[in-house]
Order: sequence, then structure tokens, then C-alpha cells
Amino acid sequence: MEQRAGKPRLERALETWLERNHGRGYPPKGRGDRHGRWWPEDSERQERCEGMITLARLFPGEVPRHQLYRHCLSVTHVARSWSVDERELLRAIREYRDKEQ
Repeated sequence: MEQRAGKPRLERALETWLERNHGRGYPPKGRGDRHGRWWPEDSERQERCEGMITLARLFPGEVPRHQLYRHCLSVTHVARSWSVDERELLRAIREYRDKEQ
């Protein structure tokens, strides 16, 4: 995950999640293949992604084509990318949403 100097990891994780989930132009890094499946780049890939990648390769017609992409948008994935507790990131998201209302 690219570094954003001078900000705590939780703040950077919140920014990443917001940018990925609210169309702010910071999608997960990856590529599509000729079958329409999306694969995360090595820098994006995490332990949890590996199980999905294995399933997608073993059962190409049965695993939803963008399952990995959607996973890389998740709170779980972003929290692990920035090495923050998932519950803390969820709390930060709720606080952000409360301020926006």
C-alpha cells in the first residue's frame, strides 16, 4: 500500500476505504483477464485473497467474476492493507458518516 506521509495509519485506511467505495478514483490495483475475471496485483494481494484466487482458478465458471475486486474494496481488506484493527476502521467510517449527515 502506498504511503501517505504524515498521517496516522487509521486515517490513511479511512481515506483509502472512502476513495475505493465512493468513486473517488482510487481503485484496488489489479488487472482483468480474457475471461473477464479481475486479479489483484502482488502489492494488493493478501493472505485472504489467495484462497479466492485458488477457487477462481479451480472453478472458473462458478466463482463470480469480480469477487476478488469486491473483496479488495472491503473494510477487512483495507484494514489489513494498512495494518489497522478492522473494528477501529469500522468505527472511523461510522464517525465519518455521522459527520456527513
